[in-house]
Amino acid sequence: MGTRTGGRCVRRHPRFFGLVQEQLLEFAEHSFALNKTNKQGASQRELLEQVAKSTGRTPKELIGPEFPDVSAHVWSAFMALHSGRTYGMSGPNPLTWEGIAAWCNLTGIVLSSWELETVKALDMAWVKAMNEDNG
Repeated sequence: MGTRTGGRCVRRHPRFFGLVQEQLLEFAEHSFALNKTNKQGASQRELLEQVAKSTGRTPKELIGPEFPDVSAHVWSAFMALHSGRTYGMSGPNPLTWEGIAAWCNLTGIVLSSWELETVKALDMAWVKAMNEDNG
């Protein structure tokens, strides 16, 4: 790769990365809300899919923001880290910087500062979604 790639690219094009992060967070927040389960163990997604099956119409709540393909590697990193999440007495623990560093060390994956910030933002969005009442 040339000298124009890597970390310097992030500093030169913050609007692009900010937009990608925003799109990924919108997708993630919608997905997290749909995948959250109620007290009976059913997710909002499952309930809405049942409505769609029964009525033949897709509820608008099921249609969300498009996944930004350019950030698939960040989503994949988040999902891998999320699968190793720890839980405490009060529920899920946020991902730690130490845990992320250990995962990077074990996998050999190097995340840029933008990618790290995005993983932490996704984690905060997931924790927030899980802590909201089902209503």
